[in-house]
Amino acid sequence: MLIPKTRRDRHFNSQRCSWPTVAIAVCLAFVGRTNGQSTVDIQQIYLNNCATCHGVEGRGDGPASYLLYPKPRDFSAGLYRFKSTPDNQLPTDDDVQRVIRDGIERSAMPAFKNVLSPEQIVQLTAYVLSLNRNANVPSDREPVALPDAPAFTPELIAEGKRIYAVIGCAMCHGEAGRGNGPSSHALKDSQEYPLPPADFTTGVFKAGRRPIDLYRSIVIGVPGTPMPSFVHSVNQVKVPEVRETTDRIWAMVAYVQSMAVPREAEGIRAGATLSVIAASDLAMVSNPLHPAWRKVQPTILSLQPLWQRKQAIRAADVRAVITDVEIALHITWPDATVNAAGDGVDQFTDAVAVMFSLDGRIPSLSMGDAPAGPGMPSAVNIWHWKANRQLNADTGLLHDVVSSSNPVDVDLYMFKKGDPAHGSIVEHDSTFVPAWAVGNLRADPQEMKRVVLESNAMGFGSLTLQPTDQQDVAGRGIWSEGRWHVVLRRLRHNKGDGDVNLASASAIPLAFAVWDGEAGDRNGTKLITGWHQFLPSH
Repeated sequence: MLIPKTRRDRHFNSQRCSWPTVAIAVCLAFVGRTNGQSTVDIQQIYLNNCATCHGVEGRGDGPASYLLYPKPRDFSAGLYRFKSTPDNQLPTDDDVQRVIRDGIERSAMPAFKNVLSPEQIVQLTAYVLSLNRNANVPSDREPVALPDAPAFTPELIAEGKRIYAVIGCAMCHGEAGRGNGPSSHALKDSQEYPLPPADFTTGVFKAGRRPIDLYRSIVIGVPGTPMPSFVHSVNQVKVPEVRETTDRIWAMVAYVQSMAVPREAEGIRAGATLSVIAASDLAMVSNPLHPAWRKVQPTILSLQPLWQRKQAIRAADVRAVITDVEIALHITWPDATVNAAGDGVDQFTDAVAVMFSLDGRIPSLSMGDAPAGPGMPSAVNIWHWKANRQLNADTGLLHDVVSSSNPVDVDLYMFKKGDPAHGSIVEHDSTFVPAWAVGNLRADPQEMKRVVLESNAMGFGSLTLQPTDQQDVAGRGIWSEGRWHVVLRRLRHNKGDGDVNLASASAIPLAFAVWDGEAGDRNGTKLITGWHQFLPSH
C-alpha cells in the first residue's frame, strides 16, 4: 500500500483523473509492466508515458493537453514537424526515434533516453506511426540528402547575413534574429494557435541545435507551421557579394548560429544521477546560502516549459547532502524577479517541487500512473516549496489575502479582529475562508509556518495533500543576486506509507518542476525536468 488507505480510497472513488472511459477499458486489458516485446506491452508503454498528453488514440487530446503549448502532436493526422522527409511524407523511423529519445527543446516533449530502453523506443516508434488514420496507405519516406558542412568562416557568415536580409527572414525572425520581426505577432500554426518564430539568439531550436538540423529545417521547412521550405527560393534570388560556389543554405546556417548569445549552462535532459555527500557543516541543511553548499558539485538539469514563453529559465542546479539523521536537497535557478506576495488574481508565486517515484519504477511525468488494473498504479511523493508561503512564514502575515506593504481594498470581515492590512496570520477567521473551514491545510493559518507541503499522486489530476500529522518535509528559500536558493530536507526514516524511502540503497527516480511567477506560471503551467536518478546512500 503506497498511499494511506483513507486517502487512497478517496482518490480511487473520486476518479478525479479525467481519463476517457476507453482508456480505462484499454488499460484493464493489461497486467503489469514489462520491458516490451508484444503489441500489448507497447500499448501499455504508450498509455503510461504518452497518452496523458497525446491521448489514447493519439489525437493530441489527452487530459493534460490543455495545459500544453505548443499542443501535443496529433498522430492520427500523420503531420509531423521535425523530420528528414520532404513535403507531406511521413517521417522516417529514425526521425520519430530521435524525438522520443531526445525530446523537443523549448516544449513539453521530454527526453525518454534512459527512461525507455533502445528496444522500447524502436517498438514505440512503430506503434506511434500506426496511429496514423492513413497508416495502411503506402507512403514514400525518403529522407532528403544533405551535403556535408563547410568550415564556418567569417566570409561564409557574412554571406549568410546578406542572404538572410535579401530573402526576408527578418520579417518573422527580426533583423537581429530575436523572433520579433514585423510579421511575428500574426503567425499561427495549422491549428490556428499563435506560433512565434524562433529566437536565434537563444541558440536553442526545436528541430535540434546541430548545424545539420538547421540545414534540414531550411530545406524542408516545418510542416504545420508558417516556416516554409527555402530550398528553391534561396537559390533563385540574386544576392550581391555572394560567391557562386557558396552553398547558400550552409551560409544561412552559419549566420544563424553566429547570432547565439552566451547564456547560462544547458542542463541534462534526462537520466542524470544525483548522489549525496556528507554535509560538511550541519547548519547548511537549514540555510540555502551557507557557504558550504558552494563546495558541493552541482548536477545541472535542463528545464522545459510546458507553456512556451519568449524567455524561460533553462536549467536548475541541484545538490544533495546527508547527515546522520537528514537528507537535504539544494535547488537553485536564475530568476530576475521575486514573486512572493499575491496582491491580485493576476499575480503568481515562484515555486519549486521535487517528485519521487515510490516504487522504484519510472512512472509518467504527469504525477505517476493512474490505477487501471492489477499491479498498474505507480504513486509518487511530491515536495512543494512556494515563495508566498515562505514570505508568510517569515513575516507572520498572510500576503495572499492582503499586503502589508501595499494594502489592497478588502472587506473588513476577512480579518474579523485586528488590522485588515497588518493583522497577523492567526487573526484570520475560518468563517470567511471556506478552504480553511473544510480542512484544507493550505489555508490553515496554523500551518502557514510550513513552507513545504507534501503530497501524493497516482496520475494526472489525483494530487492529494498528506494529512497534517504526516507533513514531514521542512525547507527554506532565499532569493539572492538574481537566483532562488531553496533547501528541502527530511528525516531519513519514513513516517508514512506515502513517503519516499530515503534509507534505500537503490536509485530512486525523481523529477523537478519550477514555477516562474513573473511569467504567469501556476498549477500545471510550469517548467519541468525529465526523470533522473537519486542515490540517497553514500
